[in-house]
Amino acid sequence: MTVYLDHAATSPMPPSVRAAFAEALAVVGNPSSIHSAGQAARAVLDDARARIAATLGVDAVELTLTGGGTEAVNTGVKALYWRRQRDATRPVILMTAAEHHATIDAVDWLVANAGAELVTVPVDLAGRMRVTALEDSLVAHGDRVALVTMLAANNEVGTLQPVADAARLAAAHGVPLHVDAIA
Repeated sequence: MTVYLDHAATSPMPPSVRAAFAEALAVVGNPSSIHSAGQAARAVLDDARARIAATLGVDAVELTLTGGGTEAVNTGVKALYWRRQRDATRPVILMTAAEHHATIDAVDWLVANAGAELVTVPVDLAGRMRVTALEDSLVAHGDRVALVTMLAANNEVGTLQPVADAARLAAAHGVPLHVDAIA
């Protein structure tokens, strides 16, 4: 008997998800096409978007579906950064010292190509963000902060981050919080 214990980076799909995935794979058609096969594919996509939105308590038009986690993180971090530059210069990105490479790579790209400034928020020995350090950074950088980005759970060691505390602090300072909740 084989027992799989490494669920840090991925987990097996539950049977109901596998069945829905297999059913969706059978749908042929470009959802952007106007022919019947395309419209059938569009219906599957629209239904999935509506169900996800209802689960999250948001409107379906607020969702951006991506091909995977790295693309989602890249899109989220860069979109938030650029959105925050529209009415003021806010170059500072606050990122914890224990991030996934998808986030590190997106932030590094913004630093190298878009004028971003990285401020690293320290973590404790378990890899958990120090909430007081985040608060200190938010105060120290004030209106120059574009966003805070962090993992919900570390994909290697499983440390759960204090997302609710970070959200409360970021909101109090009027700063958006990006959370990589993929793992």
